[in-house]
Amino acid sequence: MRFCARALTAIVMLSSGLAGAVFAQGDEKTMEEYLALVTPELRTRIERARADFDHWPDPQGRAAAEQVLDAGEAAIPFLSMDLREGSPKAKACAAHVGGRLKARILFDEIVAASQGKPAQPYLREFFQAMTRIDAERAEGPILERLWEKDSGTRHLAYTFLDALVSPRMVSKLSAVLSSTTPGTRQYAIRLLARLDDPSVYDPIVGHLGDEAAVVAREASDGLSRYNDPAVFERLDRTFLDVRDRTAAFAIRTMVLAEDRHGIRILKDDYAGRLLGWTELADDRFVRAMGTVGLVNLGLALDDKNVVNFLDRWAVPVLIDTVGGGVFFDEYQAVRDLCFAKLAQVTGRPPSFDVDAWKVWWDGNRAIFKAVRGLKEAAEGEAGRAIVELVVDEPGRAPNILFFSCHRIWAEDGAVEEGDGEEGDGGGEAPVRPERIVLAEQGMGEILAFFKRLGFFELGGVYGEESARGRRIEVKVSIENLIRRVVVHGYREKVFDPLVLLLGDIARENRWQRYWDRRTFPEWQTWYEQYEGFWRQAKDPLERNRKLKSMLLNSYEFLRPKWREEAAAEFRGLMEEDAEVTESMVYIVGAYLKQEPGLTRAAEDWIRALAEVRQIDAVHTAIDFLLECDSPQAAGLMDHVLVRAGGPISAAMLRESESRVRAAACEAMGRFPDEEIDGLLMEATKDTSTAVQAAAAYSLGLRARPIGIPTLEELATTATDLDVRKAALVALGRIGTDAVLNVLIGALAESDPGIQGAAIRGLGFSKRPEAVSPVLAVLEKATDPVIRKVSVDALVALGGKEVIDRFLYLASRSPDAPMRLAAIRALGTLEFDGKLEALQTGLEDPEPEVAVETALVLARLGQRIAIPTLIQSLGRGVRTLGCETELARLTLVSFPDAADPAERAALYAEWWQGNNQVGPRVWLLNALRTRGYPVDTLVAWASGNDEDKSGCPVLVSALGDENWCLAEGASRALVEISGRTDLPVLTQNSSPEEREAAYLKWKAWWAMRSQADGGGGGGK
Repeated sequence: MRFCARALTAIVMLSSGLAGAVFAQGDEKTMEEYLALVTPELRTRIERARADFDHWPDPQGRAAAEQVLDAGEAAIPFLSMDLREGSPKAKACAAHVGGRLKARILFDEIVAASQGKPAQPYLREFFQAMTRIDAERAEGPILERLWEKDSGTRHLAYTFLDALVSPRMVSKLSAVLSSTTPGTRQYAIRLLARLDDPSVYDPIVGHLGDEAAVVAREASDGLSRYNDPAVFERLDRTFLDVRDRTAAFAIRTMVLAEDRHGIRILKDDYAGRLLGWTELADDRFVRAMGTVGLVNLGLALDDKNVVNFLDRWAVPVLIDTVGGGVFFDEYQAVRDLCFAKLAQVTGRPPSFDVDAWKVWWDGNRAIFKAVRGLKEAAEGEAGRAIVELVVDEPGRAPNILFFSCHRIWAEDGAVEEGDGEEGDGGGEAPVRPERIVLAEQGMGEILAFFKRLGFFELGGVYGEESARGRRIEVKVSIENLIRRVVVHGYREKVFDPLVLLLGDIARENRWQRYWDRRTFPEWQTWYEQYEGFWRQAKDPLERNRKLKSMLLNSYEFLRPKWREEAAAEFRGLMEEDAEVTESMVYIVGAYLKQEPGLTRAAEDWIRALAEVRQIDAVHTAIDFLLECDSPQAAGLMDHVLVRAGGPISAAMLRESESRVRAAACEAMGRFPDEEIDGLLMEATKDTSTAVQAAAAYSLGLRARPIGIPTLEELATTATDLDVRKAALVALGRIGTDAVLNVLIGALAESDPGIQGAAIRGLGFSKRPEAVSPVLAVLEKATDPVIRKVSVDALVALGGKEVIDRFLYLASRSPDAPMRLAAIRALGTLEFDGKLEALQTGLEDPEPEVAVETALVLARLGQRIAIPTLIQSLGRGVRTLGCETELARLTLVSFPDAADPAERAALYAEWWQGNNQVGPRVWLLNALRTRGYPVDTLVAWASGNDEDKSGCPVLVSALGDENWCLAEGASRALVEISGRTDLPVLTQNSSPEEREAAYLKWKAWWAMRSQADGGGGGGK
């Protein structure tokens, strides 16, 4: 009945003139025009699929959505019916499809369908559809949902608004602050604080006095992110002019801002009121914030009353606060800040264990003095010393090393924040520092090294902080004395020896990460027993084998979130030295079987087993991979067998599982052993066609004439098409005169798969005689697959005849797809006059050919392609490709623009202002926009090819999260250095490749600087 009713409704709409009048407002087409697109065939397909809309969001419903989506704009009238008349699930499914189609005509109906309690479970689909259709227009309906009482609805609305928030929403969000619901006000403040717009300051400051502590805390957190004197002035007025609780939130904000930005905001004359709070305030939150403010003031202000308070009362007040002195919502506003101030005023390692703090204070209150600046590390104090190193570079997670003496480690019962199990802290886990525990002798050596470098005489901060700049921080703590030094940028070299020394110590002591304090309570005894071995064992192999044994023995006791790291470490150790005992192989297999599937840890265990190259290890890995049965598992099986070597792979041909025999055949194609030819030829008679095809493939890889008779027989008589295709390609890889007749003969086959395999084989053959027959196929081909295979084969064959033919087809073929294919081929071939030949394609009357030409030229770094790319982007032709290449060439992108036409207009404006300067200036401007210090690049950008002083900035940009900027920096480094052997990054470079590129270029610059006498290699 439902199907018939819908069909009847569609007929009514087709015959009605009302549809266009109702739905045409503000859209390119009226509903009547959409209805005119509906053919009987499309109607049947759409109606059949819509019958499953009620299964949304199950797979059946999602499949129906994809089928309707394939119908394109013809589906819009039917979606309109579902949005008005369907069940809640059908409405959600229709909204999903309408959003994917970006059907502006459905926007109001999607908004209407999202109202009411039945739509509640599907609000995500409705919101997503609105934002896809018109993000700016979606702001209003979604923002309205912030007012609702239901917390789930509010949170979902906030999630979408977080991606949409812009200065144009300030007035609307400010109005939301009048809501009586604290959660609504909280979200509105959080969104306002995302904007770098001075108009948001007053609305947020006004809510520091909000009656709901959660809202006041949100206002405080949001304001603390601004480093703007205008904000500090408002906070100063708030502190001086209002009631204590509001003033306390102002102090909290200023302290957070001081800590975040490394600046001084609190004024000296605040001390009197803050001291008064600590003595007289009834509100414990106010008293806590008075103490927090005095900690920051006391570290910079020489006032005996403040110093006396810090020495005697600050610690107990802070401990009382986090131990239950402040309750409910206000506790969240004080907890992290008070714990941080406890560590700061005492100089002890950060800890969130209140009981441990109480015990420590009970034993130290009589002798405690608040932290002062450390002038010198006294002799004999190494046992109480803590050294912290933070290296924070652009685009990379901070590397944090924490060094302490084993005495402190044993006495400190608290586990550092972030060491608990995943999910136990709520919110994003902090970066976990690597804690290195040393004997007193080792810590004494560090302190002595620091003294020799004059570390304790250094100032506090060197260089200027930049959002995209490098930061190195070293902090030394002894008892309650601290020296902290921060260096911004790359010019100050004072820390390089310290970073190298501490990094070496961390690597030498990496074995410590595999011992869990909770599992091994006698850690100090164990450390004293084994620490000597690690200090004395200098042989890398000896350390490697000891570390492998330790890792396997402790893996079971490691916390789950560390096991992945341990498996990767074991794999790395195996790649350094593959020696293991039989029991170790068994243990690795046991850990592998514990994995729920082909996880990252499982892959590392398998790759570690591959290094063993023993039959038992191979069986262990392959048995696991057979259970997984995925392309990734097949790739790993190939890796294991290739690493195992020829004899083990040959033994696998006797396995009962055909997938193993096929994988063994593929692996054997990579081994040089002569006897493998016979084994592979025998495998072509296997009962499994998959094994036969794999054996034929590997005979081709080996490219030995001995395999020709077997392959010719398979290519001409095999009944399985996959086997025939594998044999034809393999014959081409061998490429002798004897195989050409078979391959050319197969070109006449009616099956396109066989014909394509023969073409591929001719391409692999590299024989000039293959050019003419493949050209003949290309010029007659109507099948796009055959055409593409033919073009690829001709590119592989190369030569003047191929280039000449492609040049002719690119400019004179009446068939636009043929011109397109020829342009793509020419882009991959090297020949004289290539750029000039390609440029003619920019004038092609077919937009697709012109834009393809521009894309090819752009990949070759030719700025002449930019106008065509902009024009094509504005017309919506190859939008993604045009945007990618424009970003690569110009190093500029406009992600906030609403649609491609708007982005095209912005690029056109950019081009008008920048077409007279070169790519070097574009790179300079892009780096400046991202916050890099670019003064050392100015001479190079102005044409001074000899000036290399900007290389460190370019090296640092290799880690930038903006891929086109990282790629541009790597291309510039190649240009400056002339080193074509060092890597160039691309959009598709993996994180590992980016890391490797960064390290290689960094090492190159270090060597060059050293060769230039430490002067930085300026010229």
